[in-house]
Amino acid sequence: MGKRNPMFYLILPYALQQGEAAFIDQYITIAGKNILSPYTTIFTDVLFFITSGIAIFLIKVRYRRIPWAGSILVFSFLLYVLALWVRSIMNYTDGEEVFLTGRQFIYISLGYYLWVAIFQSVTREQYEQFLKLMFYVTPVSAILYILNSGGIVTLYDPSLIYQEVNFGTETFLRDFRTIPLWLIPGLVLSVLTLITPSVNVSKKIVLLNIVVLPVALLFTFTRSLVFIVIIQIVFLLILYISKFNSRLAGNIILLLAFLSISFIVIQKTFPVQSAYFQERLLSVGKEGKDEENINVRLNYFTEANKIVSENSTLVGAGMNREYYSRMNAIGAWIADSTIPYFLIHTGWIGVIWIFGIVLAFFIDSFFFFLKTRDWLAGYLCAFFLSVFISSLIMGGEVLTGNVWVFANFALYSVIKFNSWKPAELSGFHDKKQPGETQFLSTG
Repeated sequence: MGKRNPMFYLILPYALQQGEAAFIDQYITIAGKNILSPYTTIFTDVLFFITSGIAIFLIKVRYRRIPWAGSILVFSFLLYVLALWVRSIMNYTDGEEVFLTGRQFIYISLGYYLWVAIFQSVTREQYEQFLKLMFYVTPVSAILYILNSGGIVTLYDPSLIYQEVNFGTETFLRDFRTIPLWLIPGLVLSVLTLITPSVNVSKKIVLLNIVVLPVALLFTFTRSLVFIVIIQIVFLLILYISKFNSRLAGNIILLLAFLSISFIVIQKTFPVQSAYFQERLLSVGKEGKDEENINVRLNYFTEANKIVSENSTLVGAGMNREYYSRMNAIGAWIADSTIPYFLIHTGWIGVIWIFGIVLAFFIDSFFFFLKTRDWLAGYLCAFFLSVFISSLIMGGEVLTGNVWVFANFALYSVIKFNSWKPAELSGFHDKKQPGETQFLSTG
């Protein structure tokens, strides 16, 4: 498959990241001892180097420079992080701690340029073929995720499970580690494909995704994921409202009808899980030290601001973890907040820089979409908006930590400059196939 379409070589690292949900055992054991586990810090590094190796030896990347403000911001952020990393190595005796912390920030820029090289090595059509495959893979992964999390069939190692929930008369699982990797992109792209011609995939498959994926989203029991999906879908509907016509109206009605079917399935088939999630959605929830969700996040920020004030307001406390005990005493601060994490390690300069990158990509993609009406640019614009908002108010590890973090940013850069690998003279640009969209070059 990879020889026909180099994007398919990337199925291996995607499957490794998906882990048990792709029926791949991520553990490597020698003499009964796990030497590689998806929940150890080295696993992220292994994924990065596997992806880099695939890019170099199989895809044979030919990197072409992309000289625009967004790309320059990413590169300059890399230089800033490297400077902080060197400074921390010189100032702290625990070199391993500094290394493990600094690499999280290094991957932001390195991942971006790695994915730029990958996307430039395939044609636009080859990338869309890969997207098409995800429309078939994701609902299958989602169904398996639902069956396992609902306790209907035991598919995955029970040690992977984050939490066993006892609610009412039933017990079910809250499982973060086997959530389908393309759950949110698959759902948002399915909605986009329904309201406007985009990925050339059967409408039946699109509707299957729209019915199945919201059920899987329920079983994450994660409010922030629902919030992200709503932001992206609503924003895309706003983008396309200017093209409102009878066809768009009909597709929106169809979308609402099949979303209603999904909600009916949830209510009838999983009433207890639905009630549990509704309780989480309607209440502010209790986290950390039994404080309300908003107060906990404010406490994260307040404590992080105290820490940088004790060190350096501009560049933070450095790439060390000596203040983690103070932050951990408040709650799960790394998972629940972005600003405090960047603030402690990179200072206010780093916080403004990283959010400036996201905002620059959002603004540029918005005007690029208005100019070209490229559906993929529209999707990425909605993605950048959701990343910006969710990172401001909810947090999580959207902006740090692994090789996938800035893949969509790299994808937009390649779209903006139409720097895909030139398509072979196969008549694709001369004759548009039904349901396909012609990419508009910006010159």
